Amino acid sequence: MNKLSLKKIIFIIFSLLVCFFGLFLRSKNYAAVPISGESRDEISFSWLGLSLIETGRPIATSGLNPYSHNWKYINNSDIFHNFANPNPFPIDSPWFDHPPLFSLIPGVYAHLKGVDKFADASISIVRRPMLFIGAFNILLIIILGTIIFNHKIGLIAGLIYATDPLIVISSRMVQAENFLTTIFLLAIISYYVYRRSKKYFYFWLAVSLSGLATLIKLSGISVGISLLVLNLILESKDKIKKSLAIILGTGFITLLFPLYGAFYNWPLFKDVFFSNSSRYFRDGLAGFYSLITQSNITRTFVDGWVLLAWICIFFISSRLSKAKKLWFLIIPTFSYLFIYLIFGSEGYGWYKFPFYPFIFLAIAWVFNYFLKKNNLFFGLFSLFLSGGVLLNKFLPPEKLKDFIWTFRFGCFFIFALILLPYLKIPNFPQKKYSRFLLWFFFALCLLINIWVNLQINIDAWYKIR
Repeated sequence: MNKLSLKKIIFIIFSLLVCFFGLFLRSKNYAAVPISGESRDEISFSWLGLSLIETGRPIATSGLNPYSHNWKYINNSDIFHNFANPNPFPIDSPWFDHPPLFSLIPGVYAHLKGVDKFADASISIVRRPMLFIGAFNILLIIILGTIIFNHKIGLIAGLIYATDPLIVISSRMVQAENFLTTIFLLAIISYYVYRRSKKYFYFWLAVSLSGLATLIKLSGISVGISLLVLNLILESKDKIKKSLAIILGTGFITLLFPLYGAFYNWPLFKDVFFSNSSRYFRDGLAGFYSLITQSNITRTFVDGWVLLAWICIFFISSRLSKAKKLWFLIIPTFSYLFIYLIFGSEGYGWYKFPFYPFIFLAIAWVFNYFLKKNNLFFGLFSLFLSGGVLLNKFLPPEKLKDFIWTFRFGCFFIFALILLPYLKIPNFPQKKYSRFLLWFFFALCLLINIWVNLQINIDAWYKIR
């Protein structure tokens, strides 16, 4: 066995271990956090899939005006005991708030588990397939980072995505954006493989996936926009023909949603569509500022990794002329940002899910960049911004005062470690020392991620605001 093959085997084993560990973290308290009912979308998507399988008719709950609501108390997962929301569910049929493709995942799983009525489609059942989708997304991030850049960047991004508490909790939710993230990653991977191999199978696979993304949620049009812009920027041959293929291929599949609406009730479908499109922008012109400064799930969940990731996105935007592969991170991020700002009426946590793979890959690229430059200040920045913000949830200032001298000594010690290689000490192994310290800071951030995940239960969740 040659050395290269052994390295590949070790990489594959380690990648799978990261995915399984991510699955473990997602499985812990998955039915309790977030609390059932904090997002009724989870219930709505589950009911939609179950009704399509059981009755062949789309039935779910919505608050939009075009429907003639049939109000019912359905105590799904003891929602009326566990969550302070006394209002009954408005049951609507046919339900057209969103395309139906994603709903089949929780619906089919619940059906296979013997569920045949809405009240029995508990959160503990319908969230279970989401755990595996979340773990699969970790693998896709590792693959994307590896094929575009290298194994190191793929694994760094995968480790952050696997352990960051914001992502761990978000990945459990029955939200279309979690599966949209899967399709988005698969489409970008397919298009990159096409660019490298010139095999048109991968091109058409990417186009097909971009069309399917719109049947998950209409914001999935961002996948087609990403492919189109990447094609216009990177292609040199038959650029116009390929662009038309992306537009027509994506558009043809997208038309299945209005055809689905026409099959059941076209006037109602049209009214629901325009009702959705006229929702107001709560974040207004500060939408982008809120996006990069306020991380949330079903409630505010401050996470320094997200702010660090956006800073890295701004940094790599300045490097595009020197590293064209970075377009595969920048274009998906800004394509989805374009749709997010146009479609988004409020900054719900799940609207932000598709950003995370690409901006976390940006962290991995920047970390690797500064690793080569032996720049220790990025490691320090990462530690205080990502690790420190997460620890602040469980070690707020009023508790920190009991450890104030330990904290002060720790800060002094860390700054001393950072400055040591800049003192021009003779025969000092600066390169090895810098790399060791950067990896040490990164490992410390991951340990903080894991520790915070292990602290989050139903009691801790109630205290997070």
